Amino acid sequence: MRVWTWCMAAALCLLGTAATAEPFRSALYPEDWHPGFSVTGGAFLHDFSYAGYKNGEAPLPAPSVGTVFDVTLYGADATGASDATTAIQSAIDAAQAAGGGMVRFPAGLYRCDGTLLVTHSNVVLQGVGSEQSRIYFTQWNGMADRAHLTFRGSVTQGAEVPLAADGQNGASFVEVADSSGLTPGDDIAVGWVITPDFVAEHNMTGTWQVSVNQWRPMFRRKVAAVDGSVTPHRVTLDVPLRYPAKLRDSASIRRETGYISECGISDLGLSNAVAYLDAWNLEREHLLLFESVKDCWALRLKSFASPLAADTRAYHLQNSGLHVLNGKRVTVADCRLEKAQNRGSGGCGYLYEVGTSNEVLFRDCDGIDGRHNFIQNWDFGTSGCVFLRCHSAGGRNILSATSSLGVGTTSEYHHELAMACLVDSCTLDDGWSAINRGTESTGAGITATQCAVWNAHGTGMIRSMQYGLGYVIGTEGPSLYTSLLLLPLSEGTAPEDWVEGQGQGRFLCPHSLYDDQLARRLGGTGETQCRDCACYSDLFDGEWTAFADQWGSQDPNVPIMPGSVVPERWTLALVSECLCHPDGINHDAVENAYFANLSLLWLEKSAVRTQTGPFVHVLAALLAVSAELRSQLAANFGLTGNYQSMTGEPLSAAGDADGDGHSNGEEYESVRRAGGDAQDYVTAALSPRITGDGVLPVAGIPAIALLAGALLLAGRRKRTTDGHR
Repeated sequence: MRVWTWCMAAALCLLGTAATAEPFRSALYPEDWHPGFSVTGGAFLHDFSYAGYKNGEAPLPAPSVGTVFDVTLYGADATGASDATTAIQSAIDAAQAAGGGMVRFPAGLYRCDGTLLVTHSNVVLQGVGSEQSRIYFTQWNGMADRAHLTFRGSVTQGAEVPLAADGQNGASFVEVADSSGLTPGDDIAVGWVITPDFVAEHNMTGTWQVSVNQWRPMFRRKVAAVDGSVTPHRVTLDVPLRYPAKLRDSASIRRETGYISECGISDLGLSNAVAYLDAWNLEREHLLLFESVKDCWALRLKSFASPLAADTRAYHLQNSGLHVLNGKRVTVADCRLEKAQNRGSGGCGYLYEVGTSNEVLFRDCDGIDGRHNFIQNWDFGTSGCVFLRCHSAGGRNILSATSSLGVGTTSEYHHELAMACLVDSCTLDDGWSAINRGTESTGAGITATQCAVWNAHGTGMIRSMQYGLGYVIGTEGPSLYTSLLLLPLSEGTAPEDWVEGQGQGRFLCPHSLYDDQLARRLGGTGETQCRDCACYSDLFDGEWTAFADQWGSQDPNVPIMPGSVVPERWTLALVSECLCHPDGINHDAVENAYFANLSLLWLEKSAVRTQTGPFVHVLAALLAVSAELRSQLAANFGLTGNYQSMTGEPLSAAGDADGDGHSNGEEYESVRRAGGDAQDYVTAALSPRITGDGVLPVAGIPAIALLAGALLLAGRRKRTTDGHR
């Protein structure tokens, strides 16, 4: 049983370093931040909170309860033995003819030898789960620059309405001489000509050549209000401008029509891997495309290994995954795409791609083993996109179909000046780049400006060399490169990008910039630093129940193997529960765990002792809130058994569990003095990540901390039920 106390403490040691660092806020984001706030020198953060479905102002739609079009009733084979393309398309067409509906995929495997197309609003493709409802596509020939499943509008732009004055960066309006052709609710694009002056301003003469002297839609917006009573007329926008729109560059408005909306795809497994060498015969193929859409979504999608008998080599995707093109206000959430076959040059291996689109939100998505797992690509006009709590790993450029040789790659801004995008609370195990790519990709040049990386973790690297200023605030793990000496990656990007909190990501407040800005904009309160136990009680209400529901029924004799994870909110809740309730049974349990682990550390010697500094520090903090020591953990868990040192001594204050000649009590007092005041620990434990739901690796050899915590909680629940303390 002694192993359980070790596991309990192992979970707690993860928070050990928190006691020695201070929570901090960026100078660019004080507690009284508001849109337009800047510091001396002009550095500022955009309001990134407009990304996603309906600008984050409405929840994503629940699965439709309207008309259901079951693909099996249209003849789709749910065994995967025969081609279901025609049957599925018939169900889609029927939904479109009816004005919308749910195209439902019951549990099963569906084979599509062709492609699928949605061209009307209000059509949702819905499975019963990514492991239960699965579609695999088999076509590869002729698929270059195409997708197997497409949601497509047909956007056209109307007459040009020139601006009457420069549009200011961050402004929520533009001014025109004549607004008579515009009404609230209209879709518009604010754009300008890529003039030689614009190119020269960005030090890109000779590099940005593809779009020179052509008008480009920079900001896809909705008209919120029109005031024709002032001169010039004022057109208020639903989302602020992300960059200056200058008369020098013939900035103007063009009305847009033809978007499709309220379309989505949810709870499906998707695959299109084919024979490995066939996949290398095409470029820029995608599994799923949203083109010319607004207010649409992709939720809970997961790629899987193709069941084709061909030489797929257990890959999931031929080439690229999900692509949002010429769209706005799209949410992609809780998806996992991985294992691309063609990871070579020519636009291949992009798992999540966005191009010439605005306010697209990628949330809680995994991109694994692509070339660039998350990427902005091709041409001007991408801005306001957010990558929230995403995980990028295994990015690699493979040299050829017949070689496994390649070079590591990162997720990145890829082409021509992505504006005001945010990478927020992401785990970057390969990395993220915002650099000058020079003449690569037909003159990609400087790829980003005013973009931010906020609270980044992982083992990869961050390269931020943006035009004007970019921002890297709060990192922990990734290597960081911003120096202007890193030529040619930094050429033309001076000044060096803003950096704060390197190595201190876990202490950054707020944990998520997007979440905090959204809460503020919608009239709520942003994340605040907890400084007392009353705040803790509000923040972690219900966490204990969640812990028990997921883990309490597990067999305590079956260990979780090393590499398991502890949700950090639960870890913080556990630590804070002990700190804030010194008379509770959870605190009693951890007190005893401290002494139990002294003997284990003595037994394990060097292999474990090298990791025990922060572990002892945290346990000392927990003990510091109470002078009472109890000797039996069994009383708290409702178990039986005694806990003794290797020499048979009871684990009490007077004992010497590690046999070093100093009593347990003496050692406790020593680390308590080193630990300082208990309230400091409350602040440190509660402040770092109060809204995050990421995970931390379990430390310790047994790696069964989750079950130990659940067992602890089960004891707490049992006492509550029995009416005993």
